[in-house]
Amino acid sequence: PVGPGRGSGAGSIVAWALNITNLDPIKYGLLFERFLNPERVSLPDFDIDFCTIRRDEVIAYVREKYGKDKVAQIITFGSLQPKAVIRDIGRVLGINYGVVDKLSKTIPNIIPVNTNLAEIFKTNIAMQNMINGNEELEKLYDISLQLEGLNRNASTHAAGIVISNSPIIEDVPLYYDLNSDIPATQFSMKYLEKIGLIKFDFLGVETLTMLNNIIKLIKDRDIEVDLDNISLNDTLTYKNLSLGRTLGIFQLESIPMRQVLKELKPDRLEDIIAVVALYRPGPMENIPDYIKRKHNNDLTVYQHPLLEKVLKETHGIMIYQEQVMEAARVLAGFSLAKADLLRRAIGKKIKSEMNDLKESFVNGCLKKNIKRSDSLRIFKDIEKFAGYGFNKSHAAAYALISYQTAWCKSNYPVEFFTALLNSEAGKKGDKLIYIWNELSRLKIKVLPSNINKSMIGFSVQRYKGQLCIRSGLSNIKNIGAELSKFIVSERKKSGEYKSLINFFSRIDDKLINKRQVEFFAMAGVFDEIYEIRSIVYNSASNLVLIAQNFQKDRESNQQILFNSDINESYTEGILEKSLNWSSSLVLINEFLALGFFISENPLIKQREYFKKFKLSNSMSIEDNKVNGKLFDILGFLIKTDDRITNNKKALELTFIDEWGVFSILTFDEENLNIKIGKAYILNLMHSVDRENRMRIRLKSIRDTESFIEKTSNSIKITLKHLKNILDLKKKIDAIKQGKNKIILVYNGYEVDTGIKVNYSSISFNELKLLEGIQSVNEHR
Repeated sequence: PVGPGRGSGAGSIVAWALNITNLDPIKYGLLFERFLNPERVSLPDFDIDFCTIRRDEVIAYVREKYGKDKVAQIITFGSLQPKAVIRDIGRVLGINYGVVDKLSKTIPNIIPVNTNLAEIFKTNIAMQNMINGNEELEKLYDISLQLEGLNRNASTHAAGIVISNSPIIEDVPLYYDLNSDIPATQFSMKYLEKIGLIKFDFLGVETLTMLNNIIKLIKDRDIEVDLDNISLNDTLTYKNLSLGRTLGIFQLESIPMRQVLKELKPDRLEDIIAVVALYRPGPMENIPDYIKRKHNNDLTVYQHPLLEKVLKETHGIMIYQEQVMEAARVLAGFSLAKADLLRRAIGKKIKSEMNDLKESFVNGCLKKNIKRSDSLRIFKDIEKFAGYGFNKSHAAAYALISYQTAWCKSNYPVEFFTALLNSEAGKKGDKLIYIWNELSRLKIKVLPSNINKSMIGFSVQRYKGQLCIRSGLSNIKNIGAELSKFIVSERKKSGEYKSLINFFSRIDDKLINKRQVEFFAMAGVFDEIYEIRSIVYNSASNLVLIAQNFQKDRESNQQILFNSDINESYTEGILEKSLNWSSSLVLINEFLALGFFISENPLIKQREYFKKFKLSNSMSIEDNKVNGKLFDILGFLIKTDDRITNNKKALELTFIDEWGVFSILTFDEENLNIKIGKAYILNLMHSVDRENRMRIRLKSIRDTESFIEKTSNSIKITLKHLKNILDLKKKIDAIKQGKNKIILVYNGYEVDTGIKVNYSSISFNELKLLEGIQSVNEHR
């Protein structure tokens, strides 16, 4: 898969005619002169997006085609920045690491570009207090001032490739990195351009890989889709974009961007192009105006009537560099080549060029009967817009990928989410939770990982006539692709796995270990052939031993004493007896292994009860980082970890809610009465710490049962049949007495048992597991 174009190259009609790009530059007003300008001194560069997985193949192809001595990567240099220079010199001087670390932390993580250490020191009181009067740190600071900005290390440009028509070593010395097969130029990009070598950027874009996978999944249903020829006026696609349903959509999925789309209500590709261009620091201030003018054309104004044709598409707002160029052409009679020089001079703030071109612009306007005062006013506006105007060629190409992704999501949601899950599997972050919420909204069922039905990654499968997503094997934590590939290929070759022993007798012992068996059990992979997860988990070592013994027999060509259908008594000898996991532990283990819940969300019951309290959620906490702001949130505790922070022992609590995962550090471990696998109401506060970082502080924590206990009046147990009524009675009698009435519901009739118990989610979760129980619900 190759992208439709990127950067100014997408404006080249030659590139379009040759199928290098596939977005019609005439239709979308993209200018060739933005790419290749006869008056421009510097050479253009061509940036091309490729599928991330196969990008290396393209580079290998280019080397074979043009000659390995004519293709090279480009060197880049890492320099000693303020924080790095302090740390490096502190280490060389042998100064205590804790002191150096504390000093480096007085420098903010984000500082303005080109700000040096001396400028930071002038206004940084904490830094001054540490250095002044400390001979050791004063020496460190003085040396840092001298070495700051020097090159620290060499590496290669992430995407840049130089292709020449002669051996590159004749023009520039080469640098060989032992970790790479391809040499790099010893001149960086800036100097390569000056000696006449052309840079090509071969960039990897994961969305292209994802789109390709979606098309393959759709093809498995015998449906052919050509993304280059889909309708760009799909009503469903624009409806979903207007509702802000953009999770997984290229360039459009951030929370603030979703809000923009909801207000904008895009109904044409040009709207998406505009949003891609506007959604950046600077141009963002024009978004409200663009939205208002789109919905009320009476608000649209033009600085001059001649600009209407240039700015009509964007409702009178100058968004693109190409519009700056067109404006100079229609108002001042500039050639597009000269207009590009104006655009470049303003964008790069080259004052000498700007002054010359400004005078030329005013004189050109006078020839078109535009007053000098008006032309100066218009130039001032152009100057403002051109300062952050966006390359429309780039925005249009990327908007097309955004639209294609949104089209797939709207028209083939199961295939879209399967590809998205495969793309996100194994990555850090909480995106899986958001995907799960979206799947729940769309009522797309996710089937559990299964040793006989799962593929390597997520796959599309039919279940009871419905198109579903099947969780794979490699997306389980600690499993990996190699073991997953073996399991699937062995299953295809020799048939389904009939039992645990059958599975472990067929597996290569070099590919599987105890940890992997435990995570398979946690994810419920073996449920079809052995349903008690806790027993499989506790028997992991024995099961791996079986694989090793069978592998030894295979390697020594001995006849295997036992065939794969080993009798039950032998199986029982291998498996360690253990108590069943509680329902909450089943869910926690599922989450730890998969990153999501398949059986059920543990907060469903509590969420229903706490609706009326209008609680916050993990997303709103992330989006409202205001010092001192308080939040009440419902969270399910999935793990705790000991931490050392500022030489103090702390406890990190990790919770999930319906929107994501969040962690809290607390130093008050002794006074916490908490348990993994229970739901809590947390009172949290944003506060700024000593290092000026925003932290979430835990103010108070209460388990949900204490809330529900105070307000619950009855607990209704709905029965399927009465066969196990005595077992139910024993379970209820074991629950502590309280004020919540037990009511039985059978065949539509309700019976008050007269029994009153104390509410306990653990106890009632156990009731749900009894044969014959349909549901257990609290009623207030």
